[in-house]
Amino acid sequence: PTENAIADLGKTQRISRDLWHVVLEYQLDDDVGGVTTRNQTMQYPLKIVHNTVPTQYNPWGLAIDCYWEEPRAIAYDKDKLEPAR
Repeated sequence: PTENAIADLGKTQRISRDLWHVVLEYQLDDDVGGVTTRNQTMQYPLKIVHNTVPTQYNPWGLAIDCYWEEPRAIAYDKDKLEPAR
């Protein structure tokens, strides 16, 4: 994850031996000319599966298969945007 990723083990669900449902959140902030134009959190529900790639390349043997469902914006309030500092 990057510095704007919000990882929470409470949003990880093991579906079967080889399948997990993981919701990863990213905080997206955009500033244009000193004005904040976007400040929102996106949720990315992911399908994680076991992968047979050699452990030297992927020590956990896991891979993102696809989105579990469409990503969605949360915690977005355009009325609370303030000039960037």
